[in-house]
Amino acid sequence: MGAVLGGPLAIDGVVLDEHAAPVGDAAVLVTEHGEVRSGPDGRFHVAELRPGRYFVNAHSATAAAGPIPVQIDDAPVSVVVRLHPGVSLTVEVVSVTDGKPLAGARGSLEFSTMVGPAGRVETTAGADGVLHFPVAALGNYQVLAEADGYAPATRLLTWNDRAGLAWQARMALEPGVVLTGRVIDESGTPVAGAQVTSRPPRRMQTQIPFRPRPPDPMRSPVTTDAAGRFRYPVPAGQGLVLVASHPRYAGGDSGPLVATGPSEVAITLHAGQVLRGQVVDRDRAPIARATVSDGAPEGAPAHVAETDADGRFELTGIAPGGHQTVLYAEARGARASPVLVALPDGFAASIELVVDHDQRITGTVVDASGAPVGDALIHFQHVVPTSYQPPRATPTAVLEPMAAGEVRADGNGSFAISGLAAGEIQLLARVPTAAADRAALPLMVGTTVRAGDDGVVLTLPSPARIRGRVITSTGRPATGLEVSLAPFGGPIRVDDADGRFELEQLDPAPGSYQVHLTAAGAAAAEVKATVTAGKTTDLGVITLEAGHRLHGRVLETTAGGPVGNALVSVDGPEGTRIASCRTDELGGFEVDVPDDPVVVHATVAGVGGSRFELVPAARTTVELHLPETGRLEVTVTGAPPTGPLTVAATRTDANDGGFRIVMLDRDGPAPTFHAEVSPGEYVVHASPTVGLAALKNGDIRHDLAIAVAVGETQKLSMAIAPAAGPAAGPAAGH
Repeated sequence: MGAVLGGPLAIDGVVLDEHAAPVGDAAVLVTEHGEVRSGPDGRFHVAELRPGRYFVNAHSATAAAGPIPVQIDDAPVSVVVRLHPGVSLTVEVVSVTDGKPLAGARGSLEFSTMVGPAGRVETTAGADGVLHFPVAALGNYQVLAEADGYAPATRLLTWNDRAGLAWQARMALEPGVVLTGRVIDESGTPVAGAQVTSRPPRRMQTQIPFRPRPPDPMRSPVTTDAAGRFRYPVPAGQGLVLVASHPRYAGGDSGPLVATGPSEVAITLHAGQVLRGQVVDRDRAPIARATVSDGAPEGAPAHVAETDADGRFELTGIAPGGHQTVLYAEARGARASPVLVALPDGFAASIELVVDHDQRITGTVVDASGAPVGDALIHFQHVVPTSYQPPRATPTAVLEPMAAGEVRADGNGSFAISGLAAGEIQLLARVPTAAADRAALPLMVGTTVRAGDDGVVLTLPSPARIRGRVITSTGRPATGLEVSLAPFGGPIRVDDADGRFELEQLDPAPGSYQVHLTAAGAAAAEVKATVTAGKTTDLGVITLEAGHRLHGRVLETTAGGPVGNALVSVDGPEGTRIASCRTDELGGFEVDVPDDPVVVHATVAGVGGSRFELVPAARTTVELHLPETGRLEVTVTGAPPTGPLTVAATRTDANDGGFRIVMLDRDGPAPTFHAEVSPGEYVVHASPTVGLAALKNGDIRHDLAIAVAVGETQKLSMAIAPAAGPAAGPAAGH
């Protein structure tokens, strides 16, 4: 639950380094509060807070901590913040049209836990378009970049696809237009503090154009001002639906839009239903200032209310027409079982939420030698039996406990989890601390315990190691060697005259890794390495075939713009996969291939694929275009003039271009359908049913096989009712 500022409570704390020495002038960020700096003694004070859940993040020039969860009830809270070596991040923001830096770009780095968002830090680029973010603890980060005249973009950066203490990334922004508007209620009154985001409009066809891209599901919402107004930049030409939400209202949307230019949008939020009830303890005594929500409090519920002195609450804005919802309650570290509520029109029953989950688990996180591990993060979640069947709400029903969250061990490795119901609890401990010279994998350990257990010990495994020696086909040590672990670590540059490498601080929990090796003048190779806690796996001598680096770009067929994050596959003449990679933000890629002819192909899920390009051994560059498509047109005979009708084409060969089923678009009221599809072989099916259910209906005796070629149109007619003779076959493609 987001906390509201302006109250009498506070967080007092001290920032320490790994050796428990005070850190002065450290930046401390508390969610929904401005940055403060620690004093020479490492102490800081954040005032004017109200009861609620907060997260503390902190950093110095080289170390970081957080997010640290802090719950404030009715008294000030003290917290010790210990900084550990972290990773720095720079992001170059460029235009997708010409690759030039966007001066003055703005960026934000989102902090998060395993159960939801936990704060952010913002920065602005200079003339070089580079965003410099402060050092952060090792983890996964969501980065938002935006610039005037462009649509914002969001990227997820993860520790398991990069290595080292300095991360670099590039983000290319699309030219955009700004949608402006107001969010109002049913009386026309502006709604301040509403959250506005977007989703794709509904469509029948699976295949989509690459540009403009559909709305980004990771994009953070914008918030309306006091007059209910908002600005929402999007890529020019994007099809979308703007969606608004507010804790006191049912959601509303704009309906389908196409952003061809600046436009004004109005979104109306409706009052919705009101759910009323009372929060009590196990003795049925009312609980004041309990939190009630229609989503787990650790996440981001849509509606939140606080009980009055008699424990009563009103949860407003519940969407009308919904079948059911689930209510949660918590108070002073204790929780209630979720209650399933049926939602008939005019629901008026009083809902009782009993806060009786107050069991605890205490324990310690230690390393393999038994030494305490400070500041470990422990994720917890109730175990729901696989045989559990939720009861029906008549009109309410109590559900199995489903609490989940994350706590932090103190400097001595001790932790406590409260607010638990009786039963089994899954625990997962991890340490998000970077190693001395690279971002090693966070060591993790998981176990299942019971609520009420005291003195639980979570022992992190001893790290594993992998080593080996790499030579080329000439027998000489490999130079320019890079080693990465798929999918748990980006490339690590190895500078050793004998071609030797050793990877340390590896989590043995996966059991095995794929070690990816590249070197100058050699083809890439992958070797499987089985690892054991505390042991070193020696791969011996690995010989790389002679090869070279193939450079290329993937461009879209229509406008010629770059295609980022396309999957580029390299196959041998026999069809064996040799290597693969992803294109960067400007459509470029580099991949090491053997000195033999190879076949290169690019795909984007849901969009389609390129041609399969045969690249001779002497070539070092290649350009691929996608989507390469053909047109499929289908006329259905025997269909009634009105009523539902669906035509689907299912891909039957292996080169599916990222999708297997295409739902054809109908051409008006006539029983004719069309789609642009990737080249290949399909089976076409017609049914008097709507949507994917059509694939299970209809007479399969009338399904037709068809091959679609690039740039050609294949026409066919087919029946959906039994006929005396065979259905008509395809007409000649043209």
